[in-house]
Amino acid sequence: MPLCRANLIVKLNYRERRMDNAAKNQALVDALTNLPEDANEPQVSNIFASKLFNFLGFEENERVPEFSTGTGTQAVDHALRLNRENDIFNQTRTNPDVLVELKARNINLAAGSKGYKEIDKQIKRYLLAEKCRSAKWGIISNGNHIQLFRKHGKVIHPVTVCLEINLENIINIATLIKEKIDRPRKALTVAVYNSKGGVGKTTTTVNTAATLSLLYGKKVLIVDFDPDQRDLTTSLAIQAGKPTFNQCLVNESINIIDVIKPYKTKFNKLKKEVVFDVIPIPKDEPLEVWAEDKLRHEIKFSRLSKILEPLKSNYDYILIDSSPNWRIFSKSAIYAADAVLMPAKHNNLFSLENAAIAIKKYIPEVQ
Repeated sequence: MPLCRANLIVKLNYRERRMDNAAKNQALVDALTNLPEDANEPQVSNIFASKLFNFLGFEENERVPEFSTGTGTQAVDHALRLNRENDIFNQTRTNPDVLVELKARNINLAAGSKGYKEIDKQIKRYLLAEKCRSAKWGIISNGNHIQLFRKHGKVIHPVTVCLEINLENIINIATLIKEKIDRPRKALTVAVYNSKGGVGKTTTTVNTAATLSLLYGKKVLIVDFDPDQRDLTTSLAIQAGKPTFNQCLVNESINIIDVIKPYKTKFNKLKKEVVFDVIPIPKDEPLEVWAEDKLRHEIKFSRLSKILEPLKSNYDYILIDSSPNWRIFSKSAIYAADAVLMPAKHNNLFSLENAAIAIKKYIPEVQ
């Protein structure tokens, strides 16, 4: 094919895609405009959700309403999945990828409301149901709010907060949801945190990494982000080199990959090796370089999230051993995480109270 003709075809295809996207954008805005203030659930589904599904890239035959979850007679409002060769979703009705639960507009889905708590439990129950094991995403909406959830194994976590939608932001929010679904990150990032020391955060981090590696064959990275103690680095006898983790945090030209060290040890009982990667903190690195007052002027607490982001396609799990405080280190760890794992001692009221405070106050603050 002549080069000029090929270029013309590419330009025409690009123009058609732009026109198609513009039409989908306008259709979604029009749907929200035409959605009655007192819209009931069927209206939210027919007027708004149908155009949202178009925007997300799911055609009519890639949707199944009232999808049976396999848990008694319970059905989720909509299940979505792209068609495969000889597998049209609304014909085979198997292996959904996205579950959608809708409510009427008069049901309050603002975070913390009774309506939100109920639909939150509902979508999570459906995502774990027998016929929904393949589902990786959950969406809840009432035409006023929308939220995206992700399922990683049996862990379900919010990808976004519950967002209030309007005519000005609906395209940006729908685009964000589409990008998350189209390009999912492989890793689940977990901050192991309690503001009480001595509850077993480092032990939990190392043992979880070892279990995931040894028994499930998962690729795991663990991060020592407790510069005051450095127990994780010490317990594994990791020899940190140059560049250091601290240098990577403060200098954006340093690649975090150059900081990662492999860890390997034999588990004789099963005659297998425990293998995972570690971001260590040098044992002899001066505490002054980690001083909070110094770092607060050099980095934002979003910095850890930013440097871990490129690694999320390389690992199944990233575990962060967090500091027992509520300063830049623990805030950074929770901000970078999809989920928070809180070790606590059943016979230590202080550790349980600290966990409760973190759930009620600290985590929402970072969200």
